[in-house]
Amino acid sequence: MTNLLLDTHVMVWCVFNPQALSRSVEREILHARRVFVPAPALYEAVRALTAERVKNATSEAVEALPELIEASGFKLLHPDGNDWIEAAGFGWSHGDPFDRLIYAMASLRSLALVTADEKLLGLESSITVDAR
Repeated sequence: MTNLLLDTHVMVWCVFNPQALSRSVEREILHARRVFVPAPALYEAVRALTAERVKNATSEAVEALPELIEASGFKLLHPDGNDWIEAAGFGWSHGDPFDRLIYAMASLRSLALVTADEKLLGLESSITVDAR
C-alpha cells in the first residue's frame, strides 16, 4: 500500500465520473493507505466546473467541491514554502505552474502522483502512476 496524490483530472474523474478510471487506477486508489488531493486542484477543478467541461457535474458542485472530495475519502493537501521553491527550481521546460507545484508536492512527500498528463508522465520519474 502506498500514499497517493491525485492530479486534478483524476480527482475530477473520481468525484464526478468514476467510470472514466481504468481498473488498475481504481485498484490503486482503493488499496492506497491515504489519498490526497492537492489544494491547487480546487482552482483547476472550479475553472473546469464553471466552464461546464465536467461530465455529470451540476452547478452546485462548485460550492460543494471540498465536501465532495472529503466524502470520497480524500484529504486536501496544502502546499508549503518548500513546495513552491522545489517547483520553481525544476530543470524541465513544462511551464504550467500548477503541474510543477503538484509534482513538487508529490516528490517532497514521497507520494505517488496519479496523472494522465503526458507531460508529467514523460518525466524520468518513479513517482508517477499512469491514469490514462
